[in-house]
Amino acid sequence: MGTIKWGADEIKNMTLFEILTGVSAMDCVSVGDATGFLVEENDMGMAIGKNGETIDKVRDKLGKQVFLMQHSQDMQKFIIYALHPAYVKSVRISDTRKGKIASADISKEDYRKAVGEGNKKLAIAKLFAHRMFDIEDIIIKADMSEMPHQHRNVSFRQNNFKRDDSSGKERSERPFDSRDRRGKGDRSRERDRKFNR
Repeated sequence: MGTIKWGADEIKNMTLFEILTGVSAMDCVSVGDATGFLVEENDMGMAIGKNGETIDKVRDKLGKQVFLMQHSQDMQKFIIYALHPAYVKSVRISDTRKGKIASADISKEDYRKAVGEGNKKLAIAKLFAHRMFDIEDIIIKADMSEMPHQHRNVSFRQNNFKRDDSSGKERSERPFDSRDRRGKGDRSRERDRKFNR
């Protein structure tokens, strides 16, 4: 990750975000009338607040669509978090002539959840991925043959990644179960429904 430079609008938005949530955002980007904030993993719950009340204050104050994304130092998990609440079955990072490309496999039914209205969520995710990991693009692959209820009980573990012989990079063999990171009880489940509204 290189040095990130923010403009006046980004600094203003990050300051407002910290005042309203008590969380210092790692990064902030805007795409059209949508703004994205990137926060540390441990700060996600605080940024969302009970029943999403805290992040709703940010939306109301900015008067625009707000996407809250969770950081991870692992590239595959970073992409999974960025596309949440879409169910991401696997993520593959490949080295190409254009640079690092991330490919995410999802179910057809979750495509809209992954990209957001007008593809704004995906555009914000791409900006964060580039700034954090120098990933040049995120490609969404929707599997039209698999029903959404299939293979949802597989847990994410570190050893689920195998080497990609063509690129020397690691890739995910099994899907990430969003329950592995939801935390405790109904408060966390309600949090997941709120943060990407």
